[in-house]
Amino acid sequence: MRTVLEMKQFITNKGFIFGNNKDIEKYNELMEIIENVLEKDEHIQFLYATTFLSTNSSVNNAGKGVIAISNHKIYCAIKKIALLLKGTTLTTIKPNEFNDIKKTNPKGFSATGIISIDFLTEKVDFYVNPKDVDEVYSTILQLLTDLKNNVYNKNKSSMSTVEEIKKYKELLDNEIITKEEFEAKKKQLLGI
Repeated sequence: MRTVLEMKQFITNKGFIFGNNKDIEKYNELMEIIENVLEKDEHIQFLYATTFLSTNSSVNNAGKGVIAISNHKIYCAIKKIALLLKGTTLTTIKPNEFNDIKKTNPKGFSATGIISIDFLTEKVDFYVNPKDVDEVYSTILQLLTDLKNNVYNKNKSSMSTVEEIKKYKELLDNEIITKEEFEAKKKQLLGI
């Protein structure tokens, strides 16, 4: 999904909004911010709208928010609630910074579940409906694990290509293969 309309449909269909589903329109501005920063090949895989989202556990960057996970990044769009710090912010986090995720199921009279995600440079906390805690937790854990592994595999793949080119360069330097054979193999490895 890429557009505000698609995001609203996802939230409505899944019920992924903390509080009242009728309040979905209050999140339009935040979803527009996310829509406007998506890259051409990027699409949202998960979205949750909540009355409380914070980054770095700071009241200075907390408020009504939308957390979105794309095939490239994690976005936290927040409409701040602090009296002196009104406005909206967008925090973008790379998936290879993902460390851990925790869930807090409601206990006693609490009608609030909490999801906490730790990254290398950020900590993200947000409220979820009690019925959503387990599904949101497992979905985010799976997506972030997959994204982090994809980043690792891409880096590993490009390193193995570089190492392979170095091996062929060594063969060239030792006059085991010709310059033409080296160039052909290099183009093949680089996909040129």
